[in-house]
Amino acid sequence: MRNIVKKLTHRMDFSIDIFSPRLDISPSSLHTRRRIWQEAVSTLLLTSPECKIPVKQTMTFAQAPDSQYPPYLLNFADSPAERHVENLKILREVGIDAYQLAVALLYGPDFAWYKHLAEKIQRQFIGPDCYWKDPAVQSKPVNTKHFGNAWWIPFPPTLVLRSDDGPLFVLRDVNEIESYIAQNSDPTVQKKRQIRMALRALDGQTVYWPYNYLKPVGTNSRWCCGGRKYHARDSKHYETAVFSIKRKGDLVYQGVQLGSGLQVQLKYDRGVLADGSVIGLDDDYDLTPALARFFALNERLIPHRLEELEKVLETYRHDHMQQFKTKADVLSYRFLAFVYNQPRDPIGLAESSIESERDLRVRQLMVGSEAIFEITYERLAAVTTTEAATWWYIFWDDLWRRNNVSIKALQIHAPDFDPHYPTSIAYHPIPRPALEAFLAQRGLLNKVPKWSDFFHSGLLNTIYLRLNDIVNHGTQREVLFHLGDDPSELDMEQVDFDAAVGPSTLGTGGGTDHDDGSIRARPAYRWEGLLGDPLRKDKRWRRRWFAKMGSWFGLTPLWRSGMPSNGLSLDVQLVNGRYILIEE
Repeated sequence: MRNIVKKLTHRMDFSIDIFSPRLDISPSSLHTRRRIWQEAVSTLLLTSPECKIPVKQTMTFAQAPDSQYPPYLLNFADSPAERHVENLKILREVGIDAYQLAVALLYGPDFAWYKHLAEKIQRQFIGPDCYWKDPAVQSKPVNTKHFGNAWWIPFPPTLVLRSDDGPLFVLRDVNEIESYIAQNSDPTVQKKRQIRMALRALDGQTVYWPYNYLKPVGTNSRWCCGGRKYHARDSKHYETAVFSIKRKGDLVYQGVQLGSGLQVQLKYDRGVLADGSVIGLDDDYDLTPALARFFALNERLIPHRLEELEKVLETYRHDHMQQFKTKADVLSYRFLAFVYNQPRDPIGLAESSIESERDLRVRQLMVGSEAIFEITYERLAAVTTTEAATWWYIFWDDLWRRNNVSIKALQIHAPDFDPHYPTSIAYHPIPRPALEAFLAQRGLLNKVPKWSDFFHSGLLNTIYLRLNDIVNHGTQREVLFHLGDDPSELDMEQVDFDAAVGPSTLGTGGGTDHDDGSIRARPAYRWEGLLGDPLRKDKRWRRRWFAKMGSWFGLTPLWRSGMPSNGLSLDVQLVNGRYILIEE
């Protein structure tokens, strides 16, 4: 439906604020790197018969609802493309700075020391009955029970603990991780853990623990006519109960529940329940005299079940360690930092990748794709020669990706527009008369404007206005604007700074790196609004609630948000039927 509306309204869409002076058009621009180099690397991995994701494999991630900890790929099927997608997912969640810091830790000079910490945690301190008390918290903590279920995320290195009381603790700092190991290695904590493990061994068992149950009998209300309340207690003695543990978390492994939470309950009879306090259990898991007697009376039930539980935990930890290792061996985490995110001359790229990657499929792909990397690097070099060339490429690349489905002429003349063709206009900046002729020859521009036109003089004006600003910025030929009826002359950067129109960074991020024919409902980008605002003198004017009416009825996907500007104007003169900028 959005695509139909897009055709009916004859509006082109962009994934970024393409005319913003804040758009990165430097030689290292994220936009060109993502759309050329990174796209090529991803395409190789995702389409290679040896490396691609299995057809029936679904990409499922364990991730926090509020991104408290990094995402982790589940049900790994041993393909390099899966690992590449996982790396991308991690990058987009944690950011490039955190990603590169983690790479430096895993593959830098401190690797051996880090590996020792990570292996110690994975072998001993993940799963239920792990302990964490924040050393920085001296007052009453949020949770009184410091035990919980812990799991390890290998990249970026993160220890997550869901405490029995519910709060989630995420440890990323090396000092915190070292403190976590020290706390769980403490003999006192280990004794408490043994108590918890013994309790787990009794889960579901019929235990011996005498208990007198006092049941109220009678009524608490007065009889009528001044009668008195009557109440009494009926005592019943029990010898045995079914011991059970209630949990807040849910993690079943080999039929054993390893979720967080350890709330003890003894069921003596229907409706006759007792909590852990009757056996002397306290919040600190101290071995009280009553608890010691309870264990002694049920000693025969504990050893066998405890041994089985320890074996399940050992297998659980070993399986996770093996999966972490398998993932890193199939495709390393540094592949994204040193290959995907670092465009470079292909000479030596394959050799360095072979040194860092262990999987034969990835090595063979890198060696066999040298020609592709050469062409890709040439494309990148061609569009980063000047800032004008970079902006020109980003404009046409984004126009193609977001509009080729809606504009039939773009598809018909794909070799002239699709940046994957060397003949694409994206690689050949041309003057306005040449562009007008180019578009007219392909049926995209008419001398007499039509309602159905996607390209029109207003769009061409804006294209060359932006190019003029890029080429002549800081010179006497720079384009200067008036904001509203203010006589002051401002360049594009000054306008961007002075105009109170929404956040200036909206739309200047990475944008899209894939084709998307649908136009997405969103507030107008900053410079979409600035270039579309009419001139007005009333500075108090503000869009009302009906600004979104067109979007509500599906007539347009965009709406003007915030305080509109007073419009932009230029000093021009009419020469031979064309408006020409007045140059002082």
